[in-house]
Amino acid sequence: MLFDNLKNTGHKSGSLPSPKNLKSLFRSNKNGKDPERNDDSLTHHRHIHFLNTVLRSIIENPGSNAPFKMLLKEIEDIFSADASAMFLMKESSENELLASTNEQEHDLLFSYLNHISIDEHYNALHSKSNNSYHIKIIRLSEDSLNTYGTLLLKIPKDLSDKLSIEEINSIRTALSGILSSSQHLDMSKRVALHQERALIARELHDSLAQSLSYLKIQVSRLQALLKPNKIKSENDVVAVNGIVEELRTNLDVSYKQLRELITTFRLALNSRDLSHALENSIEEFENRSSVAINLDNRLSRTDLAVDEEIHVLQIIREAISNVVRHSQASRAEVTLSMLPKKLVSIAIEDNGIGINYNQTATHRHGMIIMQQRAHDLGGKFRVQESLLGGSCISVTFETKN
Repeated sequence: MLFDNLKNTGHKSGSLPSPKNLKSLFRSNKNGKDPERNDDSLTHHRHIHFLNTVLRSIIENPGSNAPFKMLLKEIEDIFSADASAMFLMKESSENELLASTNEQEHDLLFSYLNHISIDEHYNALHSKSNNSYHIKIIRLSEDSLNTYGTLLLKIPKDLSDKLSIEEINSIRTALSGILSSSQHLDMSKRVALHQERALIARELHDSLAQSLSYLKIQVSRLQALLKPNKIKSENDVVAVNGIVEELRTNLDVSYKQLRELITTFRLALNSRDLSHALENSIEEFENRSSVAINLDNRLSRTDLAVDEEIHVLQIIREAISNVVRHSQASRAEVTLSMLPKKLVSIAIEDNGIGINYNQTATHRHGMIIMQQRAHDLGGKFRVQESLLGGSCISVTFETKN
């Protein structure tokens, strides 16, 4: 997960630094030193830590404005503001409210939003200006081409005049970075979602759709044989029974495929990564059988592409299913490792009765599925004797990552 390096920091997950720490972050003395520690590196560390902590809160609360509202309250505390609001700049150049701390002041702040005229201290020059407070309008942008939004602060006039340009620019830089990262994260999630949808569609087409097409052909054959006066001999009856048996077998296979696809995608979408999906799969098979399964996964979280993870997960699940149903094994080993030249090695072996050359149709179809997935990975599929005494299924392929 992003920002795992924050686990050992002094803040709880999803929380923000205390106002005292934020004040030391944004406010420095004339020499640019940290007022408490007189240490530039400490100030820089707090700055980075502040950004990471807020971003982590945003990541762990997708679609929520709570982290931004919490952030605004911290800023209000630092600069003694009475109210604040943050607006996002949409592609249409319209402003969309992201978060605000005071609904009663929302209309007031919004009335200043599109008023571009400000003085050298970021004070809005507005016809409705009030002598008791200033409205600070801070455009959140990293450069002239990328404006992410606007921060508005309502600050008592006597306190507003004490804010330095450096302090305001510190806020502008920090918030611009947060909004920029938030937008990139949102875009990455959208791309990942589209990839997952495309992958699901492709999986359904490559497996279930083809099986259903075959069943449709068989039904047409059966209809042709069952026409009046068509069945005239024992051979015709045998042909009908053969087609019915094929239909039954392929319906069973199609149902199994659908169930496996649903399980695989549920595991892939709900699990944090391939490792957790594999652990959940092994726990599932151990709970419904007497086979003890050991997992030795030496791949990192970034070794495989998303579609490769789905193929690997399906191959391993199909292989373990064969072990549980056909091998009469008491133990199985699943190994994943990275070889030189970006080669990935997968092996599933057991201590069962070994390779069965008189396979049932379902078992045979499972082997074909694994072979096809290995082919889709651009890899090699092998079935051989295992050092454990049973059989070993192995796949080797070059990863795209």
